[in-house]
Amino acid sequence: LVTPTGLQQIIDRQKIKSYFDFKCGDGTITAGIGAYLGLIKEKIFGGDVYEVQNNAITFVKVNENQSTINLPSNHVDLITSFVTFHHISQIKQTLTELVRILRPGGYLILREHDCKNEYSLSAKYLNFVHAIMMIARVGEFADSPNDHDRKNQYVLNNDYENDTDSWTKQKSRIIKYIKSICYRTCDELQQQLESVGFHLCATFYYGVDGSSNPQKLFYAVYQLDRNSEVVYCDIPTVNGLFHTHLLKIVIITLVIGLLLIDISNFGLI
Repeated sequence: LVTPTGLQQIIDRQKIKSYFDFKCGDGTITAGIGAYLGLIKEKIFGGDVYEVQNNAITFVKVNENQSTINLPSNHVDLITSFVTFHHISQIKQTLTELVRILRPGGYLILREHDCKNEYSLSAKYLNFVHAIMMIARVGEFADSPNDHDRKNQYVLNNDYENDTDSWTKQKSRIIKYIKSICYRTCDELQQQLESVGFHLCATFYYGVDGSSNPQKLFYAVYQLDRNSEVVYCDIPTVNGLFHTHLLKIVIITLVIGLLLIDISNFGLI
């Protein structure tokens, strides 16, 4: 299900001259999207807390505590964030920094869980998935030659490198990690993004009956208003309006390509 309906195009990929992937992991997805866009390595930026060793991308340091990204202002035309926002507690500061590095008129494509941050069935299911992934060391917790100093690997290594470590201690660490997760609904994210100068272009839902999408994942495409400036307080917006005069109405291969690349690399989350 795509809203609004009748779309034909959102983003002209020929206008994307530089690209930043927020919380890029090992950079595999980042490199694939950059290649799809026809960009050279120097224009493909992957940002994360710990350095990524991927020769196909340019690594950018992300300071999680200060919500800063080591890129100049107005530097990229496209930002992607795939299932990362729920790991960020200070979302407003992070969004403000994304606005700073994105050129006016640039785009943000995100993939997230449409889930309330409460003791709901959806939240419990997602917490269970995170716990299983931590125990099995798959997905974002998988072993990698480049992951020895990553945050998730640090959490896991505390559990697995000590043979005498009890299940009680391991469970305590898993619970602590899960409690740090901040789920937000699609509408809550939209309000946050509009408050810093974005407007919603389109939302892509799949498995709307819940049967094939138990994690309630969705894609959303936002555009930064051309007159936006970095802001540090909430600004009034018209909730949910789609500015058709700013866009040609089409969904073309960029979103479809991102979806295919992303799903193929992330079986669970």
